[in-house]
Amino acid sequence: MARKLAREAKRLGVCDSRIGQVFAHSDEDKSDEAKPVIAIREMIEECESEKIENGFSIGLFNLRGTHWRGIHDGGEQERELAACYQRYADECRRWPRTSAVLRGMAESYLQDAAREDERAEARE
Repeated sequence: MARKLAREAKRLGVCDSRIGQVFAHSDEDKSDEAKPVIAIREMIEECESEKIENGFSIGLFNLRGTHWRGIHDGGEQERELAACYQRYADECRRWPRTSAVLRGMAESYLQDAAREDERAEARE
């Protein structure tokens, strides 16, 4: 209903982005312990909306919140997050659009880990 009203008001992109951000707050599904729950995976696939997928990605990123590390710690935190998102992506293979977002999160965190490793090495 929200998407229908947003489409009529010519605000579907904004609506979809927000829907994706809300989807990021999903719990893990009990059946496979992967995020998001299956009903949300189905919606992401059914809608085929890049705005929902982008909003979902932004929402997942924002869930991390404030974080800190020791000056020489490197990217271990990011590698742990990457492993978690890769596991979710693997479990969500039946939902290719959802899996792609999760895989993108994993790849992004691996890139962040490499940068943090370089920064830690430069400080030594």
